[in-house]
Amino acid sequence: MCDALPGKQMRWQSQFSARGSQDDNPVPVNTEGIDEDYLKALGIKLIAGRNFSLKLKTDDTKLIMTESASKLLGFATPEAAVGNRSGMVRIPWRS
Repeated sequence: MCDALPGKQMRWQSQFSARGSQDDNPVPVNTEGIDEDYLKALGIKLIAGRNFSLKLKTDDTKLIMTESASKLLGFATPEAAVGNRSGMVRIPWRS
């Protein structure tokens, strides 16, 4: 459930990379938590892949990325990102 309009909800910046990519440098990406109703409520159409589903317990470890994020991560097309094991990179704390 989302209780705010886009741009007003809590966002955080994470570091992502496409696993198996040639580039070892993670990309900073703004992220926000959403559920299976978010895209429908805002009338957002997916151009590749599928929405989250309550029927798939593994969806809590999945992500939906924007076309811009797929380009930043080095995918030629949004379709090329589907099924790829992109993920958040854990950055060790540095003092």
